[in-house]
Amino acid sequence: MAWTREFDTTYQTHYWYDAATGASSWTEPPGWSEPSVEAENPETDRLTNKDDELELVDLGPRRRERSQDDSDDESDEDVEMLPSSRADAAARQVYAETAPTMRQWRCCFYFHANFCEQYCAAAEALIRAPCYVVAGIIVICCRPTLGYRYIREGLLFAALGVTLLLPCAVACGVYGDHSVDKDTWLMKPVCTLLGCVDARRLFCITCGQGSLAKNATFGASEKSQDSWPGRVVHPPLKYWRKGARACSRAEKMAIAAFW
Repeated sequence: MAWTREFDTTYQTHYWYDAATGASSWTEPPGWSEPSVEAENPETDRLTNKDDELELVDLGPRRRERSQDDSDDESDEDVEMLPSSRADAAARQVYAETAPTMRQWRCCFYFHANFCEQYCAAAEALIRAPCYVVAGIIVICCRPTLGYRYIREGLLFAALGVTLLLPCAVACGVYGDHSVDKDTWLMKPVCTLLGCVDARRLFCITCGQGSLAKNATFGASEKSQDSWPGRVVHPPLKYWRKGARACSRAEKMAIAAFW
């Protein structure tokens, strides 16, 4: 019987096969020996010139053993890589692919905060400040508590408006916790001459990019971020939603009347 050693790619191991009888075996047959280098081999694929004589060099067995070792190494790597490691590798790949887009988003976010939202918010604060002060003075005689709240709100708006005229007050203060890598982030108060003032009282910020923050939505009964005790008199999102609902109802009435 003329046995030859073959390699099984499915089980990644060698087996012995007899072409004459068609028999195969996973174990080495008795009397079998590795063919010599000088023996005729179909995988002989390189010629070298040595002492001006052509000599056949058999790379077949060594190549088979090397390919077996490489496949075994790859198989070991697949086994050793746990699902968590694969998930981490996939996350790193996604992060590398989206990094340029995230940088562009970060630049757009802070550009809009510094040159659009900030000065619009400062104008809103400086306009609303005297309105609250005048309203507080008018109602303080008949309703002292409400009058005090309005005057307090007007002073905080004035301090907030003056501070927002400083460069990068919104980006470094209100949006200081923002990061494109975070799933959630919080808006922070603005540090003014009257202490910390909750910037969520401004429509330009709360209804702008600040709406992406986790703490953008809050009610009038919730505690504010102000250093002065008290609550925000008119939370923007509450009245923004009321206005949106009113506009929606008016739109439906107009559609029903004309169409």
